[in-house]
Amino acid sequence: MNLIKGTTMLFNKVKPGEGYRVMSNEEFRGARKGEYSDSKYTQNDPDQSGTKWVWGSKESEKIWKTRLESYGEKGAVITKIKTRKALPKYKSFDYPPEGIAYKVPIKDLGKATKTD
Repeated sequence: MNLIKGTTMLFNKVKPGEGYRVMSNEEFRGARKGEYSDSKYTQNDPDQSGTKWVWGSKESEKIWKTRLESYGEKGAVITKIKTRKALPKYKSFDYPPEGIAYKVPIKDLGKATKTD
């Protein structure tokens, strides 16, 4: 488990080869078949294109979904996604208080299933 210091601490429970991602219903239509593409926000960003951010716990993802909804994004769903490697093998970013987000290449993402 990873612990974030100095925040409302949340444990990031990482299971090998899976994670959670909040996405629009539009993205989910492809993701449930294992098909992903860059969003309009990341398609021209060399640091973000070709990857998706995945969380290690459903609890983290619920907090992130609430944050996105506060920014006006509606209709998002929480999904569980299989990944080619265990999440800690990917580049990560501490994002208090949610936990740790992992930057997973699109080619390493499997099919998504709804969890909410």
